[in-house]
Amino acid sequence: MWRPVRSMLPHNKKSACIYAMQNTLGFVHTKIFRVDADIHTVIIRTSSPWLMRAMTGGLELYNYGCHLPWLEGHQLLYLQDLRRLVGLMQSMTDHGTNPLKFRFWCVEPEANREAIELAMRVYNGSRSTQN
Repeated sequence: MWRPVRSMLPHNKKSACIYAMQNTLGFVHTKIFRVDADIHTVIIRTSSPWLMRAMTGGLELYNYGCHLPWLEGHQLLYLQDLRRLVGLMQSMTDHGTNPLKFRFWCVEPEANREAIELAMRVYNGSRSTQN
């Protein structure tokens, strides 16, 4: 079942990446998967190597105590949100009649400029409503 990330709007770089992935998968689920579109492969570009690893099987590392360097021994705050996103993606890949394949491309930020600009607009808008 689709549920939003705990903190509806991004407030740091890591949660912004998760928020962007949530919106991407939500769009894919609503506009492609649920309407039985003729699309069978979805390519998601991200400039976040850690998020790409988490979405392509690296999330299991957290279950075994392996952490990414930027965690520096701290608990991953968004582990439940990531698990939920991976679960949503897997529900679309494991579907019997209309399974989707997901491909993740890790690109330089310059190659992902449109997504970054959109994320910045959302982030700046969320900050202005908090003031």
